[in-house]
Amino acid sequence: MQSFGIVLAVLILGLFTAPSNWTQLMVLAALTLVSLFHWLDTAVEAGWMPAHTVGWLRKPEWAATYVAVAVQIVAYCLIELMFVFVLNAARSSHPLLASSTNRNVLARIAFSAVVLVYIGWQGCAMYTELDWQRTVEAATAHERLYVYIPRMHFTCAVMTSFQVKNLIDTLRWRDGPEFVAHHIATIVVGVCCDAAAFCHLYGIFYFGISEVSTAFVSTLAAFDPHHGIAALSEHLPLTKAILGGGFIVSFLIIRIVIWPIVSWWLVSDTLVVLNDGTAHSTPVVAVIMTMLSGLTILQFVWLGEIFRRVRDELAQIRQTMAGRSKVA
Repeated sequence: MQSFGIVLAVLILGLFTAPSNWTQLMVLAALTLVSLFHWLDTAVEAGWMPAHTVGWLRKPEWAATYVAVAVQIVAYCLIELMFVFVLNAARSSHPLLASSTNRNVLARIAFSAVVLVYIGWQGCAMYTELDWQRTVEAATAHERLYVYIPRMHFTCAVMTSFQVKNLIDTLRWRDGPEFVAHHIATIVVGVCCDAAAFCHLYGIFYFGISEVSTAFVSTLAAFDPHHGIAALSEHLPLTKAILGGGFIVSFLIIRIVIWPIVSWWLVSDTLVVLNDGTAHSTPVVAVIMTMLSGLTILQFVWLGEIFRRVRDELAQIRQTMAGRSKVA
């Protein structure tokens, strides 16, 4: 809580002192991010997300969880406000920043990328600390599904609050019904998984590691003609190419190769607890499995979309090269 107070103090100080140069703005941004993530890392120890012993009967303390989710939503708004503040101060540095709409779009995308990188880092850290592969192999199906991991419980809350903020932004920016459905589905999964410490071990992948590829695609949204700034591709073609390459590689490894394997393990364990009657709630498990099936299908739908976009990009590059050769 102390570090969250520092966040507010830094932002209030920055707003009232009106930093006059880029260095002061960057210091303000760095202090805000460091103090925010320090608060996130120490939330469990600070009592916002109390830790409990292993076992689904020892459910998390939901009053504290709701408070933490609410505070995180406020924190996300502050992160986005910080980016808006920085971009407003830098609006004269580039023609694209002259538009307030462009600045707000970039602030939203920057905020999402920062949070997704944090969530992906949390997932990778938990994977390493828990020796995930060995833990999965040594545990029974019930243990794999119902082991309580305090840090994963917190990460689920981080993801849930992040999706609530995304849902608000999606309605505000009118992104489309498919985005609304995705955010609502993710919120439902997050709540269901935390309600009985369900799927925490597998959640390390789904709500952690897999977000590494999401961070790439979230940043790429800045170049999207519908959800980003269309002219940005002309000004930063190399950046777009690097981000696009990183996204394709991470997507293929995480969501096309690893995702189906982990999903197979999860479905197998779920069938075991359903058949032996040890599932905490058949409807909840059914909801999670339905969401997982839909998301798994989406991975391959998105793969087809990636191939289509790559084909279109290559065709555009060939057309541009042909035009230049004719001029020469």
